Amino acid sequence: MNQILMFLDQILSSNIVRDITIYDILSTVLKYIFVLIIYRFILNIVRMIYLDIHSISSKDVLEGAFLRLINRKEEFDFQIKDIYPIESSLSIGRSRGNEIILEDQFISKQHAQISKKGDKFIIEDLNSANGTYLNGYRIDKPEFMEDKDIVSFGDIEFLFVKGEKKYE
Repeated sequence: MNQILMFLDQILSSNIVRDITIYDILSTVLKYIFVLIIYRFILNIVRMIYLDIHSISSKDVLEGAFLRLINRKEEFDFQIKDIYPIESSLSIGRSRGNEIILEDQFISKQHAQISKKGDKFIIEDLNSANGTYLNGYRIDKPEFMEDKDIVSFGDIEFLFVKGEKKYE
């Protein structure tokens, strides 16, 4: 082992040009590579921040009421949209007959229903096993929803946005 270390020391400490050794060249190259790796890492972080801000701020302009996903889509192992427009009614559950299909183990087949009555929106739990939550409280009867209410089904949270405002 000593022989190997002595051999490496001999090679690395040999002068190539005047007082410049292979060690000096190698260490300088490795410093620049390290700096490039750090810059690449910082660039990736800035890019992720930009994409995250851009995805929040550049959503489609929506004038009607909608549910906006609060959780990150990557948290789930099933397909889920960022925005679900609400026209006259919207059914939520695990079965394929719903407008919002949430294939989560804590969601019932027919979990909840959102319906429009005049200019108001009502959310109703359809006797789901794990309940429907409005602003952190489990609902047991139909409840009116207000702008910026948080609606939860299992671990999935949505922000209710009442229409007539343009979000860009």
